[in-house]
Amino acid sequence: MASNPVLRFVANQELKLRVDKYQVSEGLANQSEALRSLVEFALLIKERTKENQDKTTREILEEILANQYQLEKMNKQMYLATYNPDLRVSKETGDVVNEKFASIDEWAKEKAQLFITG
Repeated sequence: MASNPVLRFVANQELKLRVDKYQVSEGLANQSEALRSLVEFALLIKERTKENQDKTTREILEEILANQYQLEKMNKQMYLATYNPDLRVSKETGDVVNEKFASIDEWAKEKAQLFITG
């Protein structure tokens, strides 16, 4: 009967402690099972990432954040515009508002990027 191949690597003490903690939390019998589980999981992620050209979760969340900032600013602008029930908007004012709304998207993306980068 052929034995399974053995893979070896050197780890620092912090990594060993993390693997030991994972082994206990997952109820695995030994360190080899913990390492095999972790390596298989990591390889699965790496392989799927190469095959999949969809947006990552981070990219989706960044887009959601930018949209949220955009909606927040537009809601404030709409509240200000509707605060005066007797307000009548001229065509010139409408054009200015449309230009401002166009700039809100860029502002929201910049604010989201500042938030993301810290």
